[in-house]
Order: sequence, then C-alpha cells, then structure tokens
Amino acid sequence: MSTIETNKRHLNIKAMWGVLCTMSSIDQKRNNISLFNVITQLNMSGTDLDKVVPGKHKGIVMTSNHELIVMFRRLGVPGIESAVLSADIKISLVGPSGDVIREDLSTIKFEPNIQTHGHRISYENFVVQSTGLYEYRVSVFEDNTTGFIDLYTIPLSVERTN
Repeated sequence: MSTIETNKRHLNIKAMWGVLCTMSSIDQKRNNISLFNVITQLNMSGTDLDKVVPGKHKGIVMTSNHELIVMFRRLGVPGIESAVLSADIKISLVGPSGDVIREDLSTIKFEPNIQTHGHRISYENFVVQSTGLYEYRVSVFEDNTTGFIDLYTIPLSVERTN
C-alpha cells in the first residue's frame, strides 16, 4: 500500500487505506470490515502472456474475481460532522506503461456524525497487458475542487510463471 500526496486544496475526506482481496464483509452496523485472501500479486503463465500483442489490443482478460476496498475518513472541518457528506470517487486501473486500462465512477456518502466509510467495488476480471506493476488509483471529486484529486494507490504486481 502506498499513498499519493494530494495538492494543497482543502479536501473534506481522506483515503486512509486500501487493499485488493478475493472477498470482504462490511458490517454496516458496527462499521467493521473483514478481508479474505488479500491480493498483492497475480501470477500468469508464460503461454497466456504470449497472447498479448503490443499495439493490437489493451491486453487479455483474465477471470479473476476480486474486490477493491478503500476506507475513507471524514476530515475535521468545523460544522461538517453533523451534515451528510457526498463525494464522487474514481477508481482507475493503470498498467505498467502508465496507460489507464479502465475507470469506474461511484459516489460515497457519509451519514451525519459518521467519521469513516468503507467502500467496496467488485470486479469479475483483470486486464493484463504485460508483467509489471499495476495500480488502482483512487481519486475524489468534491464540490470545492475543480477536478479529480488523487488520494491513494493500491499496487498489484503481475509476474510470469512457467
């Protein structure tokens, strides 16, 4: 897990941590998250990787059910704790070459007096372009900003096995 430093604009939320796993359970009542089989590396056979032809397509689709979990925290802005706080979130999968492979948009919502929010996105597959380091970039768009601001990255290494 690593972080990206945000620019100096004031944000109302922060991404505290994020992880990839095969399954999770979020207890809304107690605001607890259980993670199962955390994923940091995806191993692919050389035969599958040889099917990727650079410049011909974005990569090969590997069936790999996984979830991206991010824990967000409301920052201490006076008067905001008792209000509903919503923000648009963008999750971008970035390949080793720096190309954005996919993007997903969603909205998170903090209820009044709730300080943390566990957010989960489920995926059925993973697009592989080559071996190397991939990352899921978590960005936020809030009312007081002019565009999405990177908050956090979640790395995933793709390795070749023979």
